[in-house]
Amino acid sequence: MGNFLANKKVFFYSTLIVLLLDFIVFFLHGTYDFLFLKETNYLPLTFLNIILTFFFIKNTDKGSYIFIIILIMLLLFYYLIKGLFTMCYHPFYYKEITSPQKSKSVIIEYRFDLFSQRISNYRVYQKKYAFLIKELTKKEIIITREYYLNLTQKELFDFETPTWINEKTVIFNTLEGQHKFKLN
Repeated sequence: MGNFLANKKVFFYSTLIVLLLDFIVFFLHGTYDFLFLKETNYLPLTFLNIILTFFFIKNTDKGSYIFIIILIMLLLFYYLIKGLFTMCYHPFYYKEITSPQKSKSVIIEYRFDLFSQRISNYRVYQKKYAFLIKELTKKEIIITREYYLNLTQKELFDFETPTWINEKTVIFNTLEGQHKFKLN
């Protein structure tokens, strides 16, 4: 570990790569997400930022890198809020559905309320470029069922057998009606 820190070129490039990934994720936030980061609740990026922060604090001499440390700490705080605290209590599950001709792919993100199990939340994403996803739902689809109804997942939100109009339009049947999504 000491040799790694002693080699300033390796340290500089590893810092640059982590910060570049941070900014890419941060600026794509409104439009796209990285699939592997979303499924892992941003934990890999959070741990990379923690490690990078400790390296900078250990090697800082008289505050020369204080701006970078503050920047990394702010990004770390952002990932902790986004990844850990919001999704630890409500874990997400993912299901990928491909079109009949295998040219388009849709990912369903769903979770159940931990306290009542009567509320289900769903989001629909279009998979782009094998690792980027774009959200198709304007807001979360929330389905509430009565406590005495014993409904299956297919009756709540049927993502196992969607209706594909063509390769660019998919319809999902839910307890509250149909939801139609147009893919790009």
